[in-house]
Amino acid sequence: MGALEAIDDTGVVGASVVSLAIVQSASRSLQVSWQPYGNNTAGYLVYYGTTANAVNVLVSDLSLNSGLFNPSAPSVTYDSVRDLGLYAGDTVCFSIYAYDSARTVIGQIFLGCRAI
Repeated sequence: MGALEAIDDTGVVGASVVSLAIVQSASRSLQVSWQPYGNNTAGYLVYYGTTANAVNVLVSDLSLNSGLFNPSAPSVTYDSVRDLGLYAGDTVCFSIYAYDSARTVIGQIFLGCRAI
């Protein structure tokens, strides 16, 4: 787990810091959580990859109105094999993009990488 910086819609690294939380259970389950991006956020796009330079696979599109997660404490759970195609010993990296009601990306949160 580590502290990370948020990048706003102008590409400027912001002062707000988010935390990486990727929790793995014995059942191949990975829970990814992050702090909310901002007041005008309408949803999040969750991307993953196996290296920090290749976080380019969209795995979730989470609208705040979907009821699929708690907007005040965003998190999502994946089965590492079924959802991501990853096994013990593989590395997974996540990046979250916040979007507004027009579905324009307003910020990015790079959550980092960890071994499964």
